[in-house]
Amino acid sequence: MNNAAALAIRAGTRVLVSDVGGTNARFGLAEAGSRGVLVAGSVREFPVAGFASLSEAAGSYLQMQGEHVDMAVFA
Repeated sequence: MNNAAALAIRAGTRVLVSDVGGTNARFGLAEAGSRGVLVAGSVREFPVAGFASLSEAAGSYLQMQGEHVDMAVFA
């Protein structure tokens, strides 16, 4: 098992999850070991045109939430 896989398995690992489309980007938080359940109230949607990059949009979301994550998944 590589280091990234080991990190994902550890309970309590915070994960930024996202669904990025041509019009909107949706972000949410999940916690490893929670069977894929998103953290209540964590889902937010942003217009893609409002950001210069995906990195900027994700950073803005995390700042809004006051969160730091251990890893991220973008789809």
